[in-house]
Amino acid sequence: MQHKIIIFGGQGRTGREVAELAAKHGHHVTIFARHNNHLFPETLGIHYVIGDARNKSDIARALTDFDVVINITAPGLFDKKNYDISPVATNNILDVMMKKGIKRYMSQSGAWATSDLSDASKLMQLGFKIFWPLREIYKFKKIEDTIVKNSTAEWTIFRAGLLTNRKLKPVKLYENGYKCKFWEIPSISRKSVAQAYLDNIDNQDLFKKFPVIIN
Repeated sequence: MQHKIIIFGGQGRTGREVAELAAKHGHHVTIFARHNNHLFPETLGIHYVIGDARNKSDIARALTDFDVVINITAPGLFDKKNYDISPVATNNILDVMMKKGIKRYMSQSGAWATSDLSDASKLMQLGFKIFWPLREIYKFKKIEDTIVKNSTAEWTIFRAGLLTNRKLKPVKLYENGYKCKFWEIPSISRKSVAQAYLDNIDNQDLFKKFPVIIN
């Protein structure tokens, strides 16, 4: 089934992979961004809506005729002033979606970072606890999780392993979490994350779930 998809955060490293793959699969793809960085070949037919995700009126103007919203909005690791962008953008997006009757919402966060930390390896647990930028970013991601869970959207939030720029590999999907070995740091390529989005847009078994995805 072809969809009309709008991607928030579609110019980031993971968002670009999602946008490009979706367009190649014949979906109608639009990027919501503050600027058009001209990252995609014109032949892909990817459209842009320029706006600020902190501004709900910009989002209302953008969400005109879509049936799938993918939100990959996230701050840079040391972009302190925007650490709160995830819950702010998510709250605005979901509010407008509900008012306009758009149901399907997909997003992602680091696996084990916002929930099930006890399932992470000891090394990962230590990193999340003592590395201040990660701790702060995922504090806000926890708020984002709560906003999504309390919504009436048909949502899926992928818990992705450590993101890499490697080639596409088969995705291992765990609907009910994944417990790491003692020093294990599972990873997944951004191309594989994009594939997970596209493979599961219509997968009702993943509605209102946090599946872990790794390679």
